[in-house]
Amino acid sequence: MGITLSKNYIVQKGDWLSKIARKMLKSEGDTSISAQEILSRCEDIAAHNKIDCLDCIFEGQTLDLSPWLETETAITHTRETVTPLSHLPTLAPQPVRLEETLAKDTTPLTTDNRVVLQESTPLPPTHQAETIPTEEVVEAQKDNTSPELIPTVDIPSAWHLPEEERTIVFVKGHGGQDPGAVLEKYTERDFINPTTDRQMAVLKANGYNVIEIDTSGSQKLSLDARRDLKEQYPNTPIIYNHYNVANNKANGSETWYTSNGAKDLAHFVQQELDGISYRHGVKTNRGVKYTDNMRVLSTIDMNGDNIINLKDESQDLSILVEYDFIDNPTIQQKLIEGLNDPNGNNYLTQKADAAAAGIAHFIHQRHDEQSQLGTIT
Repeated sequence: MGITLSKNYIVQKGDWLSKIARKMLKSEGDTSISAQEILSRCEDIAAHNKIDCLDCIFEGQTLDLSPWLETETAITHTRETVTPLSHLPTLAPQPVRLEETLAKDTTPLTTDNRVVLQESTPLPPTHQAETIPTEEVVEAQKDNTSPELIPTVDIPSAWHLPEEERTIVFVKGHGGQDPGAVLEKYTERDFINPTTDRQMAVLKANGYNVIEIDTSGSQKLSLDARRDLKEQYPNTPIIYNHYNVANNKANGSETWYTSNGAKDLAHFVQQELDGISYRHGVKTNRGVKYTDNMRVLSTIDMNGDNIINLKDESQDLSILVEYDFIDNPTIQQKLIEGLNDPNGNNYLTQKADAAAAGIAHFIHQRHDEQSQLGTIT
């Protein structure tokens, strides 16, 4: 089914202001659209329509898009969401196990020998030929939709992208003997696990190559291992999932980055998360935050030296996402619904899907930009 934009646009189920803005920019012939351009257009649409929060739009609402659409002629775009082929492997991602401390001269344990974080491990091939799925393949994928994995937001498919461009690495925060924040009945990991599992499943169902760095059991990623990840997966989104605690009253999501290369990724993710928050009455916009001293994301050692062997900073696409505050009773109750129904349409799955959509949109945006420049690496 297509999305039709016109001067007086009626918001449809699953619409996001950022998606409308992106489609408008593409319809204007802009083949290289940055996250800043999308954000600027969102702000302009919001101001023109007197919307007090980005992505605060609702089904049935009318948006005046006349300043950007020259004629009444509708512009139709096709949704990109595609579901997996029936012969694909199981949707449950297989975690990659690491030793608790990972040195460059050792070989970490893996479940399937797919990933070994050491310098001798070859990176995925570059300049891989792009394969566009046939119409028959796309229809076959649509016919094999798993009801449990229908995302609550639109996630553009990656089946047509080269494999090295559609890889995403997930790290569940804390791990080992560290459960993260501890509440009376729940720990931070209780919410991190289903959030990440949901994201990996819906992304894999739409063609993304999902890699989980295992932090279960006694596995806890050392700082050296975290830094090695950046070298092993340059130009690849690396997502650290966390939940927050504060004073039992705070709420809202926030996304952290430490490298300018990850700034756009952080904005894409945060914008999607803010839309879900607002729909659930959480109007706190905690935003995207830069830090140069967060140990999880840091590339700097105690002497202040950069210890990451990357060609340039733009190759570091690591972000840390704090989905909400689990010590806030109202937020906690919303999230518990997700623990009881991890594939239902609830706050936890919506937050998970929103972040997944943000990552997917970033990957597509980056692909478009690099294709235009001829610099896909």
